[in-house]
Formats: sequence, structure tokens, C-alpha cells
Amino acid sequence: MKFSQIAKGTFARRAIPLQLGTQEVQVDVRPLLFEERGEIARFAREYAKGKGVENPTDDDEAYIIGKRAYMAFIACIDHDSEEKDPKPFFDGGISDVLSGQPLVSDHIAYLCEQIELWEDECSPREMHLSNAEFIARVVATAGGDQTAFLLLRPGLQMIFTRTLAERLLSSLADKSSTGSSLPEDTETSPGSATH
Repeated sequence: MKFSQIAKGTFARRAIPLQLGTQEVQVDVRPLLFEERGEIARFAREYAKGKGVENPTDDDEAYIIGKRAYMAFIACIDHDSEEKDPKPFFDGGISDVLSGQPLVSDHIAYLCEQIELWEDECSPREMHLSNAEFIARVVATAGGDQTAFLLLRPGLQMIFTRTLAERLLSSLADKSSTGSSLPEDTETSPGSATH
């Protein structure tokens, strides 16, 4: 069978909530096409140059902003549009994303994370860490190595966090059944660890 003979179908979409001020709206996200990644990189480069960055790289803030903005623009779909005729959520073009009100940068970061998570779930690749790899990353992360967590694909980050949460809850349940528990004033915050 040749690629041209494969039925193309429609994009897999996932509805996500987006909180804009006091209003919550539903937005659909979809995976990106291979070619669209090139469009995103091209737009991000042009955007960064327009902001005065002579030779933009992946680390430049303006490049990151342009990349996220264009990703959200092309991969966010109007939730109410037909599956066979999807319409963009940002129907006013890229300026909708970049103009701000009522969007802030965190909204765009959230949308991009949701797009990447959905891409991971649609991916044919396995998302798996062996027990040894998982423990090694837990130890590294607890020791302050953020790279151990950040280098995971978004879907694996979610699995990693959920697994730790499940183990913490199980541990708390075990302590509760023996009459001991965490002190009420115990807090966990970025950069601190509970031992």
C-alpha cells in the first residue's frame, strides 16, 4: 500500500477548558503537521528579528514567544466547528494571540502544553520509563536537577507527576492507618522538599 492510498481522515481533537477572566470557554487542540513545525520556526524567527534579535536562537525570549503564539494560533480549533470543517479558535488571525487582552502569556503557555500533551497521546511511540529510570529521575529531581524532569516529553512529565502523586497518597494513607500523619503546617514549595 502506498501513502496516497491511505484514507487521511480528520485531525484528532481534544476539548480543553480555557479560563479567560470570569469566563470559561472550551477550545479544541489538535496535533501539528510536520510542515507546520517549519512554519512555526519561520514565524518565530521573523517575530524575534522584528523585536531586535539579530540572529534568533531557541533560547531567545522573543523567539519562544513567537513560537508559542504561532503554535496556539494554528493548533487551537473552535470547539463548536464541525469535525469535517474545523475553524480556527483565533479567527482574527495571529494578532488575536499577540494582542493580549484578555490573554496573558500564561494562557498561551497553557495552550501550547495542552497541544504537546495531546500530540504525545496521539503519537504511535511508546511513552515509558523503566522502574530504574524512573527512580533515577526522582533522585535527580529531588537533588535539584531540573533537567531530569524537563527533558521528558510532556506526556511523560504528566505520567511522572501522577505516579509520584499516587505514591505520596498511598504513603499518606499507610501512615494514617498507623496513626501518624504529616504535621498540619507542613508545606511543600518550589525549591523545598519534605523529608
